[in-house]
Amino acid sequence: MLLVKVIAKDEEEVKELVSKLGEKGLHPHLVHSEPAPPSSKKVPNRLWCPYCREWRKFDANQAGYSLCEVCGVSNMDYYTRRYNHLWGFNSKSRRSRQK
Repeated sequence: MLLVKVIAKDEEEVKELVSKLGEKGLHPHLVHSEPAPPSSKKVPNRLWCPYCREWRKFDANQAGYSLCEVCGVSNMDYYTRRYNHLWGFNSKSRRSRQK
């Protein structure tokens, strides 16, 4: 896998580049620097990657946590945990119990 970082002000230019690379037979993936919440329903056996902005497979590594198959973000990342509800408790119900 070859990782290439492209910084551009216009997202359309980057999307065009990704499209052209796809036409050449490559398999490019767009990774954003700003996280985003899920835009679709949960996909079984996948986690939402807030930087790829796609449902991705997270593979376990030797350190004991999982990484996105494309961008390498950990399942311990704040936004990955937040958008996939990986905290181990429901914060809304916890707040209501304290009242």
